[in-house]
Amino acid sequence: MSISQATRTYLDHAATSPVRPEVAEQVAAGCTNAQATAALFLSKRTVDTHLRNIYRRLGISNRSELTEFFKNNYREQE
Repeated sequence: MSISQATRTYLDHAATSPVRPEVAEQVAAGCTNAQATAALFLSKRTVDTHLRNIYRRLGISNRSELTEFFKNNYREQE
């Protein structure tokens, strides 16, 4: 899954870490925290922390809302 430029820009500006948008993208694509950890070469605690911060900044509270956020903001890149 690829995210729209607007969504990436929002996540980049909302993030203090350049990794946070990649964590959000992995989880929104259906990866478990363990799968995101392996794919991004991060610790479990780092992924958990990023998700907590993503949820707070986007005003959401769980993975399904994050997936819905991505569905609503996803545009096929041409």
